[in-house]
Amino acid sequence: MRRSIILLFGLFFFLGSLVPCAWAQTGFNPEFLGNGAPGPYGGLCAKYFASYFNQNGINAHDAETALELEYFSEGFTGADRKDQLLFLIHAPLGYRWEGSKSGGGLGTVSLLASHFWHLVEGDRANVWFDNGLVVGLPTATQREGIRIGGNSFSVSWYQEMFLQWGKWSVSIVPVSVGWGFKDYRTDERGGLALSVANGVVGRKIGERTNLGLNFGLHLGHLVGSEDAAGNSLGTARRIYVGPAGNVKIKENLFLQFGTVVDLNTKGTERGQGLFLALWHHFL
Repeated sequence: MRRSIILLFGLFFFLGSLVPCAWAQTGFNPEFLGNGAPGPYGGLCAKYFASYFNQNGINAHDAETALELEYFSEGFTGADRKDQLLFLIHAPLGYRWEGSKSGGGLGTVSLLASHFWHLVEGDRANVWFDNGLVVGLPTATQREGIRIGGNSFSVSWYQEMFLQWGKWSVSIVPVSVGWGFKDYRTDERGGLALSVANGVVGRKIGERTNLGLNFGLHLGHLVGSEDAAGNSLGTARRIYVGPAGNVKIKENLFLQFGTVVDLNTKGTERGQGLFLALWHHFL
């Protein structure tokens, strides 16, 4: 088992070195299967991400590797596992190939604070939900005409639910609302964005594996979006679906994956992608 874990870590870091969220995909990630309830108070988690997305229409390839540090603390009630607070920082490195151009560097660094509330917890059923606030920082990189991340502040609120009954589970963000402020380099403003029913449903297969399906709807430039000339930007839309999975390597180590295929898009190029996450909880 130890050798398998070492090999998995090696594979992820090797992939990350080859494909270091690019501009077009910043802020777009599917919900992962088997997120489950958060860990014990004072728990520190590290999550490593690797992703690749191909955009068919413009022959662009976006790759990302990211490190996320999570910290869980006691919530407002003081009751064990009744509620908890989560604080995290997400730091991505991206790379993009588009025709003859390519470039990479630091993407949008994000800070998150979230409150988890446990409604039901047991062997047969498990239900919790959380509300979170995300702040995106203007940490973009511009190289060789390629933009990684954004040079504007953004703020988002989301509500997430996890429901498990027997071998079936659903992790879903029923709604997420975000606002992008003006980019100080391009003078563009993202305005209001909305995510609806971004989630994944799955079933436990054996003792360590969950398999399921990703789905989601993302809407962008709904209100208050402007280009550099002050003109309103057209509404963007993405509807996607794809298989997903979660493998429990050991009690505090999980390998998660999600794949997406765009079924319908507007204002963004259609494509498909693979998202991986290695999640380690320091108990």
